[in-house]
Amino acid sequence: GLHVLINNAGIMAQRDVRTKDGFDVQMQTNHLSHFLLTALLFDSLRKAGNARVVCHSSTARHGPGGDLRKDHFQPCPANSLGGDSGSIVSES
Repeated sequence: GLHVLINNAGIMAQRDVRTKDGFDVQMQTNHLSHFLLTALLFDSLRKAGNARVVCHSSTARHGPGGDLRKDHFQPCPANSLGGDSGSIVSES
């Protein structure tokens, strides 16, 4: 089995474009893909018996606080999330 999985992807300041399945490219690369890869490898992790999964984040986590916007976690058309390099943190 697989004993250690380290998820580490980091892109930022991307144009406001979508992946083939309709998600914001930055959100999918930095977050959603980690969960997909972990799910696909879960059986191998389980077989290891005492496996560890590490998801590395960037220093951007120290940015402005607030609730994450729900629209970043679902498919949506390009230019619907506030434009290039907009915040994923809700203003309200």
